[in-house]
Amino acid sequence: MLSFDELRYFSTIADLGSIQKAAIRLFVTPGALSSRLKNLEHRLGFNVFLREKRSLILTDKGREVLSQFQNALKSFENLENYLEKGELPETPQILKWGAPISMMSLLIKNFWIPWTSQNPTCDSKVFSLSSSQVLQKLQVGDLDFGFAFNPQLSPDFQSVQVMNDRLVIVVRKGHPLLKLQSIARIRGLEKFEAVLPHTLPGVESCSSHPWFLKHGLKFKTAFTFDAYESAEVFVKQNECWSFIPEHRVASSGLEVLARTQTAESGARLFAIWRKNQAPNLKVLRALRSIKIN
Repeated sequence: MLSFDELRYFSTIADLGSIQKAAIRLFVTPGALSSRLKNLEHRLGFNVFLREKRSLILTDKGREVLSQFQNALKSFENLENYLEKGELPETPQILKWGAPISMMSLLIKNFWIPWTSQNPTCDSKVFSLSSSQVLQKLQVGDLDFGFAFNPQLSPDFQSVQVMNDRLVIVVRKGHPLLKLQSIARIRGLEKFEAVLPHTLPGVESCSSHPWFLKHGLKFKTAFTFDAYESAEVFVKQNECWSFIPEHRVASSGLEVLARTQTAESGARLFAIWRKNQAPNLKVLRALRSIKIN
């Protein structure tokens, strides 16, 4: 485990550019400070400085360690200020977040409008993306937070569920399956092609949904989509069927053929952020309070 003191010593050496000067500031001997620096490099498995005569130059990895430590210190100071004074840290002037386009109107209504009314100086950059693209952009730090359907999260992420909508099977009005009884409707799905979401990296596959497995359905897929609007247009004009969240039925103009149980894994939307780049406390509190019904 890394030592906080060793990281603090490293930060001071980097700030002053000299073990001698850092030792004076830290009230330790240069020999003891040099020994602690070597211990830190041993724990990290790489050198944080290039040693040239009497100069110390940060390596690329050393610069990254320093940046991460300084960010951690700043987050700690913000938290300490909040706990001692009850004052939340200032919100960044620009927040970058992304979400599936099918959820944008609901998220703007249930999250962003209330947020901006309470934080009028905060601006935003909003991106309409697939769930997989949200995860990819979070991974490389292009977003402060995002929203994604049914993500398969790595330990690098933290999340909170903001919606769990029932998934329904939909067809066009007048579809032959609508004339059948419920059990026959389900079995009849195998005779028609499906229109399903893309199978994307980091997102649960719709084709292996528990509802299909429970009924033992085997079907062909006409095509896959990255936006529900595309599926809805195609289903309206063909005799295929699709799988969409129930809240979209009214606007889609399609008919519900069958409903899954929410407990069988519905359309679960999560707010997601990286552990080491978490939004500040105000934003986190707002994300955890979102409820979309």
